[in-house]
Amino acid sequence: MSENLTPDQEVWRGERAKQLLNEPLIKEALDAIESLLIEQWSATPIKDHEMREKIWMMFNIKRNFVQRMTEHIETGKIASLQMKQPKRFGIF
Repeated sequence: MSENLTPDQEVWRGERAKQLLNEPLIKEALDAIESLLIEQWSATPIKDHEMREKIWMMFNIKRNFVQRMTEHIETGKIASLQMKQPKRFGIF
């Protein structure tokens, strides 16, 4: 969890990230971007290192976006489980 967020906020962020990643238009856009970048990368001459590197960086940005959203989902799930556990007192 992020240090500055409450468990409730983490749960909300996780649920929101899940909604966004499951939104048909966003899924369609991310899939189209990935397909386009793979197509462009494949069509770029091997000697054009600069262009291939730019395309690869854009592909990784897309991948990192999805990964970050997935992390929010997982963090939200953990926060939800922690909120459901009874508080324990004592030394054990």
